[in-house]
Amino acid sequence: MDDQLLATWVGDGETEEVALWRLRRVRRLRRQLGLDYEAIEIIVRLLDRVERLQALSGTSGMALRILED
Repeated sequence: MDDQLLATWVGDGETEEVALWRLRRVRRLRRQLGLDYEAIEIIVRLLDRVERLQALSGTSGMALRILED
């Protein structure tokens, strides 16, 4: 894997925990979906954008629906 590309995904100044979480995400996308690194980069950037927007709006992106019998 290209070091510059990896640095883009991991980012400078991130905590070790965040960096490891991001690397696991990349590995999972590569292994389970068979995506190439260019596709993974697009997905990671989009997911980062969604997470930032959710943080700004104060939502977790999860919805809970209670069904009654």
